[in-house]
Amino acid sequence: MIDRAEAQLKSSPKSTQIHQTLLDYYKAANDKEKFKATAQRMTELKPDDARLRYQIAQQLQTMGEKQALPSITSRSSNWIRACTPTILMRSIGYFRN
Repeated sequence: MIDRAEAQLKSSPKSTQIHQTLLDYYKAANDKEKFKATAQRMTELKPDDARLRYQIAQQLQTMGEKQALPSITSRSSNWIRACTPTILMRSIGYFRN
């Protein structure tokens, strides 16, 4: 399944749906390096999508990858403007820990 999705991504490199499918597959396979690389490419496709960055940051957190978070959440001003107060407060609490 991963091979098929990777082949589809080669023919449609800007497809966020295929990127998301690969993220799901890599997370299920516990392939952290490919997950981080795909997440980084996905955030580059949608640089102003703060919710996407937050969702990826959450997934990285559950995988135990706190060191990858700064690169994913680097556009913090856009991210903060797009967040609801609840999301923002949860995130601030996370980064304090």
